[in-house]
Amino acid sequence: MTRSARDSAPEETPPAPPTASTSLELERGWQRFWLLARSLAVGSLATVFDLGTLALLVHAVGVDPRLASLPALSLGVVAQFLGNKLFAFQDYRADWLRQGLSFLAVEALGFSANLLLFHLAVSFTPLPVLPVRLAITSLVYFGVCLPLWSRIFSNPSRDEPSRLSRG
Repeated sequence: MTRSARDSAPEETPPAPPTASTSLELERGWQRFWLLARSLAVGSLATVFDLGTLALLVHAVGVDPRLASLPALSLGVVAQFLGNKLFAFQDYRADWLRQGLSFLAVEALGFSANLLLFHLAVSFTPLPVLPVRLAITSLVYFGVCLPLWSRIFSNPSRDEPSRLSRG
């Protein structure tokens, strides 16, 4: 290649630096990731309450799994509300009544779905009780409850972009 052809060849341009909107999108992505991580931790603890109570009642006390399901899920619901409001969504507003009632409406839907699906599963399959409970509660948690909880709980400092990402 001759010198004049080399000089006239287009130079590669360096990639553009990240824009404020790219930084904002990245920050929101991380916020969603940490919200999910915290919510999974809350869900895990609530599951421990649920499965522990269910196992105790079914295997130690001899209660029918369909009857033991109600108190087991109830403990899980209490853990979910407190953990999601205060830890996962970091919502410290004093709006307990409205949020509690809204949460209970979502939980009534999730609770009913859990009871019905669990009843059907243990009535019509020979599958072990605890793995069935785990699969059903996971399905209801991710498919119904978590998306609706995101509408109930908010954190103004979390929902507002940080000063750093504004430029």
